[in-house]
Amino acid sequence: MSLRHESLNKYKYQGLSGGREIRLLKLFPGSKGSELKCDLEIVNIDTDIDDCLWSAISYCWATEYWPDRPFLLRCDSSDTERSTFLEVSRTLFNLLTQLQDEETHRYLWIDAICINQSNVVERSQQVNMMGEIYGKANQVIVWLGPEDGRTQAVFAAFELLVSMRTPENPQGMENVMAFGSIDLEEFDRVEPAGGPSLTRDMLALFDRPWFSRAWVLQEVGLGSNVAVLCGSQIIKWQTIGTAVIFFNQKEKSLVEHLKRSADVNRAFHLFTAFRREQTPGTTKFQFLWDHFLYVLDNARPYLATEPRDKVYSLLAHWTARTKEGTSFIEPDYSRSLLEVYREVTLRMIAKTDSLEVLSAVQHDPGSILQKDCKFPTWVPRWDQYYNCQMLGRYTSKHFAGGNSPASIIPVDDIDVLKVQGILFNRTCFQSDVLKSANFNLPPMAIEGPNPVAAIWIAWGLDQIENNCYPRLAPPSSPSLWAAYYSTFTAGMTDPPDGYDMLEPAADFNAYWVHLFENEYAEIERSENASAILEVSRTRRSAKNGDWRRFREAAAGVCNMRRVFMTEKAFLGLGPAVMQKDDIVAVLSGSDTPTVLRRCGRSRYQVIGECYVHGLMQGQARNALRNGALKLYDLELC
Repeated sequence: MSLRHESLNKYKYQGLSGGREIRLLKLFPGSKGSELKCDLEIVNIDTDIDDCLWSAISYCWATEYWPDRPFLLRCDSSDTERSTFLEVSRTLFNLLTQLQDEETHRYLWIDAICINQSNVVERSQQVNMMGEIYGKANQVIVWLGPEDGRTQAVFAAFELLVSMRTPENPQGMENVMAFGSIDLEEFDRVEPAGGPSLTRDMLALFDRPWFSRAWVLQEVGLGSNVAVLCGSQIIKWQTIGTAVIFFNQKEKSLVEHLKRSADVNRAFHLFTAFRREQTPGTTKFQFLWDHFLYVLDNARPYLATEPRDKVYSLLAHWTARTKEGTSFIEPDYSRSLLEVYREVTLRMIAKTDSLEVLSAVQHDPGSILQKDCKFPTWVPRWDQYYNCQMLGRYTSKHFAGGNSPASIIPVDDIDVLKVQGILFNRTCFQSDVLKSANFNLPPMAIEGPNPVAAIWIAWGLDQIENNCYPRLAPPSSPSLWAAYYSTFTAGMTDPPDGYDMLEPAADFNAYWVHLFENEYAEIERSENASAILEVSRTRRSAKNGDWRRFREAAAGVCNMRRVFMTEKAFLGLGPAVMQKDDIVAVLSGSDTPTVLRRCGRSRYQVIGECYVHGLMQGQARNALRNGALKLYDLELC
């Protein structure tokens, strides 16, 4: 039942005294369809909740229902003229209706109700406590929204799928992944209510809005007892998370075929963001996301109505600490977005003594950077997501800066970051912006010309001797061929989550053979002995390779990037917004080279990180020591 009356008294929040108080919503019992009645009680989170059973709610705010806000809660247990009312969204009204018990009251913590959202000071203070709130709650309840006709069968299917694994230690991530071989077609037949589309429906659950919300990362990550509620159906979060790992690790191809990769990846990160594993043989625990930079980057696909929350929602993560152990930044909604993002960037530089945070700089692929950008180009925009993987990740083995520390030179302008670096070379050729689907091969759906073949031929690389790739300083690439295939995977050997170790040469050769299978077959039917011999050699080199492995690695790394060549004929992989005559620089304290664009005498815009074959193992720093290159003071703006 909902009430709509303009003359009803609106609830007025009683102020919180002290820094450790929170409000709990006391939901009174009632029969189905009766008016919802509640009280808001102020408690001390340290002293008043030990004997109180309460649940913290994780849900999607559903702002689309707020313009008319027709749903009301009566904020006392009596029907008097002094009653006041709280306006809530349809989402919360449906949730409270579902949670209301017929006999006993329930204590709940719901941010939209328990925080006075119109009080900026209180909101900042309470947001700073949300990690504790979800960590101390007896239960975290995830509300996915109303159920549909398939929800019961889908939840049963998740439980059945998880029961089909037999890990030795169910708590260990490695063993959670240890599913045996499961035939999903047979699995669909096992579930009577499922039918042939059961797997599709399971994956469709991850498309629900809750899975794309930034705040839920910490809400479920910190809860010790998390239940997922969809209408009247309930399931353990651990069960859904374990099933997500199965799809992410064992059924990548199926997930991609059903166009659910983004949904499954988001759900996978939800399950692992705050997860920690015990080190075998010790009492120590290790978090799977072990650097705040990677926490922020992995959270980019998640949505937040308030862009400052892309940082604030993650401050409960253990990595969000300075060298002194204090929080990277205190939540403060009176500060501008630029102030928040800039401070986090500077704190990260100070903590790591490096410029690795610049690897997170990404710009809209469809935009043209203006010289008078209001937002400094060296400050990552955590509120913008372009599905472009960071190259300077913890899984990479790059150290283009030769493991040198960052060299920050103080300046008066807070929007300028003055650093030192090597201006290596200008770019002269670049490909179109690449998309993951460009790397598809049969039987996959082909989208656009294949860049592996197109660039090789269009740039005349097939006419260059294999041993003619440029060499700056040891260590260096042995061949043009190696430089070419390494560029498409940014030199990685550790592919994205869920794949076997990449074998760069063999996997690329297998991909090349599959790409030119028709041409090779025609050559083998010809009488050209030398060509047949060359095809035979290529096939032998691809014998132990897996073309799908190379395809997945390249599709992930190259998405929303361009292959480029410098004036000195070095091959690279750079950001989508790069242009001809941009400058490849190796900055002190950075593991990957950086593409810069001059915007003044000594000022440069940060276009983004890049991979350059022949620069990734400290060769530029070696050349600097030998006097072949120079170090410059660079003002990043």
